[in-house]
Formats: sequence, structure tokens, C-alpha cells
Amino acid sequence: MSRKDDSRFDDNLMSANNPDVKFAVLDGELSSISAEENFPASSRTSIPQLLNSSDLYMTVASKKADAVIQDPYSFADFDTSNPDLLRPAGNKPLRLLAVGFPIPENEPALKSVLDITMSYILDNGFVDNTLKKYEEKARIYRVAKPYASLD
Repeated sequence: MSRKDDSRFDDNLMSANNPDVKFAVLDGELSSISAEENFPASSRTSIPQLLNSSDLYMTVASKKADAVIQDPYSFADFDTSNPDLLRPAGNKPLRLLAVGFPIPENEPALKSVLDITMSYILDNGFVDNTLKKYEEKARIYRVAKPYASLD
């Protein structure tokens, strides 16, 4: 995300990989890791983990940093309370992260039940309908179906 009036990264997100660009990052969190891995030449404005993503966004809004890497849902929450300060930079996501569930290592029956249940709710539209219901401002990418309809 960048400030509403900052279009430097619109055509080429990788142009942020520049020492003149500062990323707001939370110490040890994914924003910090992503900035380091994707934009190693850029600089950082780091805030402690006692603060939250709203503080990252305000660091950019107050011009102490130029951009922040965060998920669309936390940005949607921030944008609802602080409209017209920031906007998504670029036109595609920097990273996609899959959602998973930790289960005990020696529980193949539990894993099987979870796999079958997930397949069922994905195939029958429950997940898509639920995401549509709650994704007002944030875009969630859907899992590709492992088959094609003959319709």
C-alpha cells in the first residue's frame, strides 16, 4: 500500500526496490520479511511488535515511510476508518499465502476427514459463498478446482 497521491509504483511495483524508498515494517513479522526478500535495495522504517498494522499504515500516511506490505483484510479495516489516505500499489498481489491447519503428526484419520470436508465445502460452493459475503473491500483468491465442467 502507498499514499493516495503516490503513483510511483503503479506501473512497476519492482521500482520500489530502490534505496530512496522506505517500507514501514513490523519487527520480525511478514511485512519485514517480504520487504527484505522482495525489495532488498529499499530501506526500512521499523516499528516494534507491541504496535499493530494500523500503526504501519499511519507510518506511511504520515510520510515516515513510502509503502507497506500487508494483507487486503487489514487494509480494508484501516481504510474503512481512514478513507482516502492509502491505496493498493500495483495491480497484482506481491505474495499469495495458502491457509492451512496444523494437526498432530500421527493423525492420518483426522487429516483424511479434514481433506474430505474441505473438498466438499469447496466443491459445493460453501467457501465461495462465504467469501463473497465477507469480502467487501478485500479480494481473496480462490482455489482452482482440480476438474473442469463439461457444460
